[in-house]
Amino acid sequence: MEMIGKLCAAEPELLLATPFQIVDLQDEQSSANAVAWWTEMTSQGGEGMVVKPLNFIAEGRRGITPPAIKCRGPEYLRIIYGPE
Repeated sequence: MEMIGKLCAAEPELLLATPFQIVDLQDEQSSANAVAWWTEMTSQGGEGMVVKPLNFIAEGRRGITPPAIKCRGPEYLRIIYGPE
């Protein structure tokens, strides 16, 4: 993400860097900061965020984990699925 940010900075009229955070799931404050960031972002109309493991291929208790999980905000979900 840092390298992509540098590339985006070199061509700001063509590319836009994506805000990101590295979250330590073993650290309660780090996790709380990520939740607060998501809440603030989605309350301002943002779609949400994509959560990825730090390692390109990560393994959990049940094997290889998915490469990414989309965490959508309520407004985005309302637009896609309706008010219910």
